[in-house]
Amino acid sequence: MPLDCFLFFAGNGCGDYYGFPITKQDGVREDLVYLWDHEYDNRIWKADGLKDAIEKYYNDEI
Repeated sequence: MPLDCFLFFAGNGCGDYYGFPITKQDGVREDLVYLWDHEYDNRIWKADGLKDAIEKYYNDEI
């Protein structure tokens, strides 16, 4: 998946970024949060939306 298919909203300070996927059919999918790993160019699912991502962040799960 190319990077122009993401709306990035945060970084982890190490060069990786969190973002919502963007599709032609659905637009911005705010119900999914992925981490883009810059070293391996991986997209890793992390949460079911921003609220879930914030809760996981503060519980050291993300």
